Amino acid sequence: MSSKATLLTTSAALLSRPLAKEWVIDSGATSHISMNRSLVDNLDQSKREGVVTANNSAMECQGVGESKFKPKDGDPKTVCDVMYIPSLFTNLLSVKQMAKKGFVSVFDDTGCKVYHKSDFEVRGQGQFTGTLRNGLYIVDQDNKEPVRALNAVGTSDHVLWHKRLGHLNRKGMRALKEGMADGVNLLRKIQKLV
Repeated sequence: MSSKATLLTTSAALLSRPLAKEWVIDSGATSHISMNRSLVDNLDQSKREGVVTANNSAMECQGVGESKFKPKDGDPKTVCDVMYIPSLFTNLLSVKQMAKKGFVSVFDDTGCKVYHKSDFEVRGQGQFTGTLRNGLYIVDQDNKEPVRALNAVGTSDHVLWHKRLGHLNRKGMRALKEGMADGVNLLRKIQKLV
C-alpha cells in the first residue's frame, strides 16, 4: 500500500448482504468506490493507494477507472475516478466528489436526489450553511462558544466518537483531538464530556 491513504466512512458494513451492482450515495465517502470489477471500465492498475476505513482497517485499491449506470428516471451516467476495491461490501458514490463536479445532492426523510447545479434552484431561506474545509462540511457559525453536553459521563473509544460525530473523517477526528473543540477528550478512554 502507498503512503497516501483515503479514509472511507460508510454505514455499508451494516448492510445484510453485499450490494454488488447497486450504488450507495454516501456523504461520508471521500472517493467513488466499486467492489465489482465488471462495473469498472478502463481500469488503470498503476493507480493504487491505500484506503483506511472508519474502524482503521486497511484495504488496497486495485486501480482506478470509470463506471456507468442508468438511473431509473434519467439518461445513463458515467462516473470518473472510481477506485476498484474488491474487498469492499458495496459500491459508493461520493457526495463530496459529485459536488466537485458540479452536482448538488439533496437528502430528506424519503431519500436523495442529485441535480446538476445548472438545473438546480434554491427557493426560500436556508436554515444554516456549511463550508467545505479539510474534507468536511463545517457548519458556519457566528459564535465560537463551544456547545457542551450536560453531564454526559461514560467511557468510549475513537470508533464510538467517529459514529457520534456523524462519521467524521480522520482529519476531523485529529483536529478535534488537537484542540478544535473545547471539552472533547479523544484519548482511548473518555471519562467525562462537560
